[in-house]
Amino acid sequence: IHYLGLEADRENRAFPTEVRVDNPRHRLRPGMVARATLVKARYSDVLVIPYDAILGAEGDFYVFVVQDKVARKRPLIVSLRQDDLAVIEDGLKEGELLVVAGQQNLQHGRRVQIVEE
Repeated sequence: IHYLGLEADRENRAFPTEVRVDNPRHRLRPGMVARATLVKARYSDVLVIPYDAILGAEGDFYVFVVQDKVARKRPLIVSLRQDDLAVIEDGLKEGELLVVAGQQNLQHGRRVQIVEE
């Protein structure tokens, strides 16, 4: 990013921005509109689960895991949410069987039937 405006445009609430990119084939032309995603950080060796599997509210998240065909409520610490995924900081281990559908009405200690693994 070469330049980022300090005030948003009142009509479209966009900030004037100038980005410099390599354009060896001259496909980008002045006045073209673009949408970009900025990567602030990259993570490796993290546990990522579908965000929809998580229940609870900010600061009090939990999921259900299945052990011996029984649902077990497990508190979680979510360190990051990106679109429909969540990075889990603590509370879940790789390889555990996670309930990803139908968990809204599930209760701790209830027997479950595994439909798809």
